[in-house]
Amino acid sequence: YNLDQLYRDVTSLLRGDRVVVCPYDHSTGAPAGEVDLRSGDVVLLEGSHSFAPGLLPAMAGARFFLPAEPRRAKGLRFIVDVTQRGYAFAEAFFHQEPEYRS
Repeated sequence: YNLDQLYRDVTSLLRGDRVVVCPYDHSTGAPAGEVDLRSGDVVLLEGSHSFAPGLLPAMAGARFFLPAEPRRAKGLRFIVDVTQRGYAFAEAFFHQEPEYRS
């Protein structure tokens, strides 16, 4: 996969530009045709390419949804409480729902 092109496309979308991409079809092993993306469209990145080191800084202005099982969500919430919301470790721990404090 062309990570440089992915980086340019994400940067362009976050800037508000239109981007044309050709998603890869794993069943045929070839691009599946063109898709026109505009700023505000929902874009799903999956797999290891979505966490490429050069891509994450480009997506700083994006909003993310990370599906997670309850135990994993607890860990993510704890990290956000401490790193972004200013909670002390003990506060972040007690901020969790009682059923997840174990």
